[in-house]
Amino acid sequence: FWQGSVEDKNSSLLIALDDPLAIFNDLGMQLAADQAAYRNWQAEHEHKIQIAQTVTTLCGAESEPEKLPASVRGNAAL
Repeated sequence: FWQGSVEDKNSSLLIALDDPLAIFNDLGMQLAADQAAYRNWQAEHEHKIQIAQTVTTLCGAESEPEKLPASVRGNAAL
């Protein structure tokens, strides 16, 4: 911790114009906020996503078009 040569340290003010560590701190805070928002979204929608994935697997509707039956393979509406 740098205190400098200021006599009254309780009433002094330090302004850091170029602080590379502050950039990491700001990025970390932004990342934490983004992760919290993602976890809230995930908690709200996770059950629906799991059910949709289970139904997709049970119905055999894989994401690979080659595995779909020829009658529905090219149908964009499905």
